[in-house]
Amino acid sequence: NTDLTSALETLEEAIRKIDRETRGRFKDTFDRVNSGVQELYPRLFGGGHAYLELTGEDLLDTGVAIMARPPGKQLPNISLLSGGEKAMTAVALVFAIFQLNPAPFCLLDEVDAPLDEHNVGRFCDIVRDMSSRVQFIFITHNKATMELASQLIGVTMTEPGCSRLVSVDVDEAVADERGEHVGSEGVEPELLAPAGQGGPASGVEGPEAIEAVTTVDPVRRVRATDRELEHPGGHQRVLTPQAGDRDDGFD
Repeated sequence: NTDLTSALETLEEAIRKIDRETRGRFKDTFDRVNSGVQELYPRLFGGGHAYLELTGEDLLDTGVAIMARPPGKQLPNISLLSGGEKAMTAVALVFAIFQLNPAPFCLLDEVDAPLDEHNVGRFCDIVRDMSSRVQFIFITHNKATMELASQLIGVTMTEPGCSRLVSVDVDEAVADERGEHVGSEGVEPELLAPAGQGGPASGVEGPEAIEAVTTVDPVRRVRATDRELEHPGGHQRVLTPQAGDRDDGFD
């Protein structure tokens, strides 16, 4: 009897200790998430306010309700919000939780679909700020949101019922574009061959040996055909004029 009573008291004391710790952790987490919602909501909406409130007295059994009021509106119930306002309110709550305890990544599936242009801009600003702590993977059809991404993966259907993935590294594409622009401004002297003569750089003999350049000048390419050739410095491109093009700067 004594052993049973002692074990029961030990168990009850452990339960009370767990309840106290649970109440303390829940209250601390609730206050921090509530503070995050109050901070993020005006940033997403450009005004207004939102907060969390408890629906019961006991912290172990209570529910949590979110109260939101967009700028210029007084709605008695959150269910009366528009689709875009509901989406932005949910984003404020989710992002407040991510600020508290960031996960390795966050998946957003067309969250910006019901948003107008101004709200999409504010949504992108929040994602950009949080991307230093959380990796975002988002599915979108909005061009403004696509511009935010550093890696694009598109799904296209070249044939009915057959999907294909197309991947683009935005940073790498921008770097390549800048490198091509710089390269088109000058031509290395050793790659030039005078008109009417063959040259070791071009590998073409006769009047078609015009010049070999590292990148194709878009103005010259309008009236010229190009073909690949092997060169010790790598793949180069040879421009050869077409019939009637002798007055276009090729002679």
